[in-house]
Order: sequence, then structure tokens, then C-alpha cells
Amino acid sequence: MKDQLRVDGFTATSSRVLSYATPSDWYPGKVHWDLVFVYDVDIRGPVRKLPWWKELRFLGGAELQDADFGWNDDFMRDLELVG
Repeated sequence: MKDQLRVDGFTATSSRVLSYATPSDWYPGKVHWDLVFVYDVDIRGPVRKLPWWKELRFLGGAELQDADFGWNDDFMRDLELVG
């Protein structure tokens, strides 16, 4: 929150760790591994768009489509953001 969004007013209420291994696109025959730390966060106050974000907006689960995620599809399903 502080590093990516520059938000100081927030509370993280829980966390979990997810792990994904898939064949590497960059190194054929090798495995790419993602280790993801997920936090439920309550933000106090506005979040402003910073120069390094092309687009920053919040979407509800009903607005999300499978095509929006590509290789993150399993991750979004594990978060129960898509069906």
C-alpha cells in the first residue's frame, strides 16, 4: 500500500499466501513460480492515481471477465473474484 499506492491510512485485517507453478514462457523446459502474498485491506481516505499507473480503478466482481486476467486466471479464481 505504501510502496505502490503511497497510501498511509489503511488497516490490513488478514493475509494468506498462494503459490503457482507453470511452464516458463521465457525459458522453455523450465518452471516459472509465483509466490503471492494477499492482504484484505481497509483504506481510509482517497487513493490517487500516481504517474507510474497507466490506469487505476476499482472493479466489482460482476465487472470482471475471464479475458481480463490471462495467466492470472487461477489467482483470480482462488480469490473468488471470478466464477
